[in-house]
Amino acid sequence: MEFLEIGKIINTHGIKGDMKMDPWCDSFDVLSHIDHLFVQNENGHCPYELVKTEPYKQFALIHFRGVDDQSTAEKLKNKIVYVQREKLPLAEDRVLIADIIGLSVVDAKSGEVYGVLTDVLDGAAQQLYVIQRPDGSTSYMPAIREFIDRIVLGGQIFVTPPEGLFHAL
Repeated sequence: MEFLEIGKIINTHGIKGDMKMDPWCDSFDVLSHIDHLFVQNENGHCPYELVKTEPYKQFALIHFRGVDDQSTAEKLKNKIVYVQREKLPLAEDRVLIADIIGLSVVDAKSGEVYGVLTDVLDGAAQQLYVIQRPDGSTSYMPAIREFIDRIVLGGQIFVTPPEGLFHAL
């Protein structure tokens, strides 16, 4: 996958083309390392040079070169914003959600397959793994280091789940 979703433009901000973006990354700092963002249109992913990023409450204020008035910025409202995968800074111990969706979730000790990771939700305290069980039911597991032994990209997620999560006590 060449492009990854990084946020959504939710509104304009002022009259000079600034936009309010809901960032979908771990921290605002990710945006400070990116020079171009992309918005999909009928011709593919259209690049925009990112000339301003600053935090604004839980959002980011952004400005693209050439988007210098409110009416031009308004045309980008409700658009998903993308980044090129190779431009996204990622620490060695981090993975992208896009890379783990579809992986089998396996007990790190017994090898039992609990199911397949179908989604990652933002919970109040931490992210939650949504795991589709072999019987069709769904389980939710906190995505914290204590429960995740290791992730093998293109392979499996090895976990040590809390007692009773996958089996009745």
